[in-house]
Amino acid sequence: MPRNLSHPPISRSAPDTTHRERLESLFRWAEERTQRTIDWYLWRKTSRSRLSKACRAAAILLGVAGAALPLVHSAYPPGPAPEWGFVLLALSGGCVLADRLFGFSSSWTRFMRTQAALQAELAVAQARFLGWSGAQGDTEAVTPESAADLIAITQELIEKTSAVVLQETATWADDLTVQIDQADARFTSPGGPLAP
Repeated sequence: MPRNLSHPPISRSAPDTTHRERLESLFRWAEERTQRTIDWYLWRKTSRSRLSKACRAAAILLGVAGAALPLVHSAYPPGPAPEWGFVLLALSGGCVLADRLFGFSSSWTRFMRTQAALQAELAVAQARFLGWSGAQGDTEAVTPESAADLIAITQELIEKTSAVVLQETATWADDLTVQIDQADARFTSPGGPLAP
């Protein structure tokens, strides 16, 4: 799966194809375009979910280990020094911070919402196309009104797919701005590592 989202090229119809075949080919292109977008979000969602779960699991394990270390030391003095508990707690906090700064959990949920929205739009368009195709029957002739109906279905699928992707991109840009501002505030606040 490519790292960047890309769309299939519009297929050129052969000169001997009928008007109906050209119209259906255009819808199939829009359908494939939306399906590729869904597959891309599914692929991205899977990788983000793994990273999110890894960060959260590491935070929990390190936090529990850090809190339990002083108890272990009191029960078994030759064991690790209790001060190591602070190190483990700091690493646990670092895992949570990494998840927030890199947006693993937020992008995972955002990709899930986007994928579900795209699947819903595709299902509606496919149902409308099947209705149109059923109304056409076996005839190859397409009236201007019928052609306009299928073009409207195709155009609406393209527009709604683009709108969902643009909305997700805008949300990502807003999240990124918030994450950068939070990181700046943490590192440049009094006592922070980059404080003047």
